[in-house]
Order: sequence, then structure tokens, then C-alpha cells
Amino acid sequence: MFHHVLCGTQPLPSARHTRSIKAELFVNGEHTAADEVTRTIILEVLDEIGILTKPGQSQRDPRGTPKANRRAVREIEKQICFMASFLRAVSEVERFGVLMDRHRWTDTPCGYKAARTITEALLGSGHMLKVAGPRRGMGTVYRCSDAFQARLEGWKGQLRFKRARPHPIEVREPKKDHWGAFKKERLPLSDFPSEAVRYHQQTVLRLNDHLSRHTLADASGTPVETTLRRIFNGDLNNGGRLYADYQNLPEADRLCCTIDGEPVCEIDLKASHVAILAALYRHPQRLPKDPYAAISWVQTPELRKAAKNLVQCMIHAPGGRPGRFPRQQDGVTFRAKYGLGNVSVNDLLPAVFEVMPFLDGSPCLTLPLQFIEAEILITV
Repeated sequence: MFHHVLCGTQPLPSARHTRSIKAELFVNGEHTAADEVTRTIILEVLDEIGILTKPGQSQRDPRGTPKANRRAVREIEKQICFMASFLRAVSEVERFGVLMDRHRWTDTPCGYKAARTITEALLGSGHMLKVAGPRRGMGTVYRCSDAFQARLEGWKGQLRFKRARPHPIEVREPKKDHWGAFKKERLPLSDFPSEAVRYHQQTVLRLNDHLSRHTLADASGTPVETTLRRIFNGDLNNGGRLYADYQNLPEADRLCCTIDGEPVCEIDLKASHVAILAALYRHPQRLPKDPYAAISWVQTPELRKAAKNLVQCMIHAPGGRPGRFPRQQDGVTFRAKYGLGNVSVNDLLPAVFEVMPFLDGSPCLTLPLQFIEAEILITV
């Protein structure tokens, strides 16, 4: 131990200890340099590890008129995206991970090739070191070398990152069920009709072009990223919701934002899936203003949340009759979270069917309803 203190190094962790070591953050390849200082630092690191793509001269160009090869320029931007995400991660945490599953990098700004090439180069140059893994169910965990960590300290306050412009659409494997089991792989867009892919891409690009002309800022006046991405589930007719960074802000913080200096407001489509489903089934009666609150066992705001959660589960379940309560993200059971005692899911369904009879016998329609809802919002 005295030797390690003198040398300023740490002993290698034992095999038993490595089982408990986990990555605190994963390099995702979805960021890029936000200013020229950061871009210059990134290019210097890429050059010193020996993988920076050198733009060449096109064979079609006359002599004396050098022109950067477009493919090489694109490769450089992908390399910058990965390195920006790497520097962002290692500036925040000590232990990090890099997932080397090809599907993980499909349609990301950097792509699989840049992720793998740079990871191998960083390991080969000694800039980053393996700490643990890989092992079953867990990826490899890395940390930066002491020398590179010292350089990061010198760059503190200089590095600025922003979200790279993402691919406007992506298709992911859909959830298997409403209780949380799902696949995360992105599906190649080449698997789908090119005309449909192009149409949805252009739609999102037009929305982003419009949003880019206006500044969304938080309460402190800091601009917030508004670039949208549309994510489909399984195919181009399911899911299709729009996602952006500002959606991750807490509701109270979102309502403190401004657009071009003017206060924002939020419009809530109350019970939109239920309303769309009622229209599809031509339900003869007008739904209550708040269908969830109209359910007989809903007596409190918390029970309204329970009803909303349960109805979404019913829409996803074949026949509109789930066999169990939906799983909660916080690990608490549905019954305990909402104080429902020992009631079963079947005890609560009849009162729901009284207000929304079209749910009884309905097939699983969650993803088609998300698509219809997204199309309505995009049209507006």
C-alpha cells in the first residue's frame, strides 16, 4: 500500500471487486462541439491517436484546385460527434461505458464505425483503460488514464457541447408488453419504403427549420435545444411521437421558459387516446369532459392518476382486459402506490367500462393511437 501511495497509482481491483463496478455514464455519440475552442481540442486529440480522416482531393477536380472529399468530411464530423460525447462523459464521471452493439449506433450522429475505431484507438494510445468486464449482462467499464485525466482538468471550463443534429426519424423495436419488457434496437431505415421514409424525414426537418428561427430559453435565459426527432415503433405506422430535450424539463421549469422572450403556455390534450378510440369505434355518446374522473371509484386526484394508468394498460391489453396491474417505475406495486388495498384488476374494470364501453373487447391499439395522435399534432 505504501508503494502505491508513493507512486500515485492505484492497485488493480480484484476479480471479486470488479463484479460490483458499474459504468456511471455511457458514451452515446449524440453530442458535438458547441464552439471552435472545443472543436480544436477534439481535432487535436483525434490527430494524436492517429485516426483523424484526412480530406483528400477529388479525382474530378483540376490540378491546383484542392477540394475536400465529401465522404471524408462526413467521417470527420462523425468522429467529432463521438469524441465530443466521450469528452462530455469523462468530464462528468470517473467510470464510463461504450456499448459496442451495432444496433446501438444505428442512425446515431456518429455511427458504429467511428465509435469502434475511436474506442480502440483511445485504448491503444493509453488514453483510457479497462477497469472491469465484459461479463454476462454487463458491458466493459473504462476510466481515463491519470495523464489524460490531468489534461481534462486543464480543459475545465473550456469544453462546450451541444446535441448533434440527430437523424430526424428512427424506428425502434416496439415494447413487448405494457409492463416494461422491450427491445431497444434501432431498425435500419433501409428496411422501409424509401418514399415513406423521405416523407417523414422532410416533415420533421420542416418542423425543425421553423423551430430554429425562434429561441426557447429557460428561467435563467439559457437557450434550450428544440430539435425534434420522431421515433416510430416497429414500422412507420405505429408510434411516431416527437421527442426533444426540452421535454425532459420538469413541468414547473418548462412553464418558466420563454419563446423569443415571451412566456410559454402548454396545451394539454386530455384523454386523447380515449377520445380517438371513441371516434374510431363511433361511440354514440359524447365522452365526459374528464373521462378518468367520471369513473365511480375515482374520488381523489391520486386515484385519477391510477385510472389513467390503468386505462392505458387496458388499451394495450388484448380484449381490453389486462390480467394484472401495470408495473410502476419506482418499484412500488400499483395497489400500494394508490392505496387500493387488496382489490384485483378485475374489480376495477367494470366501472371503467361504464364510462368507456368501447374498451371492452378492444384489441391492442396503443401504438396505432400514438401514430394518429402524432399525426394530429404535426398537422396542427
